[in-house]
Amino acid sequence: MGFHVAKRAYAQPSAPWRSPDVHRQEWGRFDTLGYTYYLAETAECAYAEVLAYLRRANGSKDPLAPIAAALEMTLDETVKAIAEEWDEADFRGVGALPSTWYERRRMYQGRLISGGWLVDVQHPDSIAALQGPADGGVARFLANQGIPSLNRSVLMSDNRLVTTMLAEMMRDAELDDGSNPRGVHFGSKHGRAWCRAVWLPYNEASPSGIEITAADDIPSNDPAMRVVAHRLGLTG
Repeated sequence: MGFHVAKRAYAQPSAPWRSPDVHRQEWGRFDTLGYTYYLAETAECAYAEVLAYLRRANGSKDPLAPIAAALEMTLDETVKAIAEEWDEADFRGVGALPSTWYERRRMYQGRLISGGWLVDVQHPDSIAALQGPADGGVARFLANQGIPSLNRSVLMSDNRLVTTMLAEMMRDAELDDGSNPRGVHFGSKHGRAWCRAVWLPYNEASPSGIEITAADDIPSNDPAMRVVAHRLGLTG
């Protein structure tokens, strides 16, 4: 069982379609071609994974402060005043949580069905198998990326060219029972909880293999959301 935050406008499970014409830096950590669905161990973790992009970068000035001062309003009041006119994408890195964000989303709970295996990608044996020999193709690819050796920090980095390439390797790998992995199990870089990237079938007519067991609206005072927003320093 895991948690997933998504816009209520999309039936779940659904995810962005990944194709070669979309730059990999825009992909999720362990996306492959097609659809990849993410689940988190806890609600807090699910919120952290999707709210982190709103956080203001270290050392940056508050971009809303001059607007608030000009309007003679508090930052909270400013966020509420402009949220309806700004697209959510405009809040990226602003350090604010507009009400439209949680009003447009639900917290879903889902579970994997129909069996299969997930790769524990942070296990030492998994890391060793992925890197392979020092003169192998993967090792040469990593070296060209300025990575002398594969480790947990690389897997948690923001280099999507590397993490998605490794995801494709794992998806195509044949396990001892002759099957292919269903996805990746990994620790969230935002705290002590696991995340799972589940690869949905390439054929859209095929069952997703994920059952949605709950779909809850997100109230403005949701405790888990507010805890995460506070940790990320989000106003609003």
